[in-house]
Amino acid sequence: MLFRAGVVVTVVIATGLSLAAVAAFLLRRLRF
Repeated sequence: MLFRAGVVVTVVIATGLSLAAVAAFLLRRLRF
């Protein structure tokens, strides 16, 4: 249970960081 929850949390955080990186890249590209 705890291990599975940890994996889910890790995946969610990784996805959030990936989306944030892509959003920052797109905003930076659009800005310039």
